Amino acid sequence: MKKKIALFANGWSAENLRYYMEALCDEIKEIKADLYVFMGHDTYGMSKSHNDAECCIYELPDMKNFDAAVFFAPGMDFVQMNEEIIRRCNTAGIPVICVGKVINSAISVYTDQYKGMKPLVDHLIEKHHVEKILFIAGPRDHFDSNERLRALTDSCREHGVAFSGSDVFYSNWDVISATRYIRELIDKKKKLPDVIMCANDNTAFYISFVLEDRGIDVPGDILITGFDGTFKAKTFYPSLTSVAQPFAKMGKKTAECLIAVFFGEKVAKKHYIPCEFVIGESCGCDVSAERDVLRRNVCKLICEIFAHSIVFRIGGDEFVAVLWGNDYKNRERLLEGFRQALNDIQGSDSDPHEKISIACGMAVFNSDSKRPVDEALRRADDAMYADKRRIKQEHLAEGKTF
Repeated sequence: MKKKIALFANGWSAENLRYYMEALCDEIKEIKADLYVFMGHDTYGMSKSHNDAECCIYELPDMKNFDAAVFFAPGMDFVQMNEEIIRRCNTAGIPVICVGKVINSAISVYTDQYKGMKPLVDHLIEKHHVEKILFIAGPRDHFDSNERLRALTDSCREHGVAFSGSDVFYSNWDVISATRYIRELIDKKKKLPDVIMCANDNTAFYISFVLEDRGIDVPGDILITGFDGTFKAKTFYPSLTSVAQPFAKMGKKTAECLIAVFFGEKVAKKHYIPCEFVIGESCGCDVSAERDVLRRNVCKLICEIFAHSIVFRIGGDEFVAVLWGNDYKNRERLLEGFRQALNDIQGSDSDPHEKISIACGMAVFNSDSKRPVDEALRRADDAMYADKRRIKQEHLAEGKTF
């Protein structure tokens, strides 16, 4: 009989959750388990009635009907609700795996935010000699954000760099308030810091847009860093110096724990997986040559294959080709030619940083749909992520870069 697993998560952590779930689902295929996802969108900044309504979904499952539960802690920020979910699982007598934090009544698969943040701050002070730091934090009571802040504070003290509470802005994970704060600093002609350190990548992206709009160059005039190490951080311009949280590895470890539990094996209560400090261009390190070669090669190849269509760059790492005429008629052949060209590049003798790997998906525009453009983009995006999973499965063992 199939095992039934309940997964509790928050949709505001969608990108991190996707990395985690892709790895988790790949690993549990061997036991043919069914995964039921209960996802709300409760968050800071919303009204109590809104968050209460969003949290109702967590009350739906009768935990006695499940064989195990997974609690994906990132984004699950309300303590009372979290404790109630764990309590119901414990009362039902099923194993619980908590991802992202340590809970005594669960098997914990976690990272150390402090250890992840510390090398980043040390790097900024020791290599780039920053003296004035602004930290864009999450909520005041958010554990992960506060651990990152604690690492920043300790590193500054160890290096003799002045840093105090006045150098922290609490954004509640709201990019609107964060970008408004940066605009006000600029408009009031206040001296900007040497570096803006953001408690997550998404905030860093939006602040970068504000700086660019005001004619402030990153990293020429100011440095900026993030935290999470999202895929977009690698191909954002300038590529973002960040700390990668190992969500895929945590997904794999969760699956290993579930399989062991289902087979009656003893499982350790704590499983620590370290973060990884990722150097990009936004801190002033010179890694631009390799990144620019990658971007140019991507643009050149897409435009050569789909030579009679319009190609848009819609993000640091995402392109859309709108096919028409002969390109549309020959779309399947062109897509196959595109993939063959990628294979040829991977098999060439060119330098490793010149080799590219691209996941792609295609969808046909349906004018009968209520929102035909959005719907076509969504289907193409779904096909692209399916292709990305295929590429990873085929080539990960060969050590290729994605």
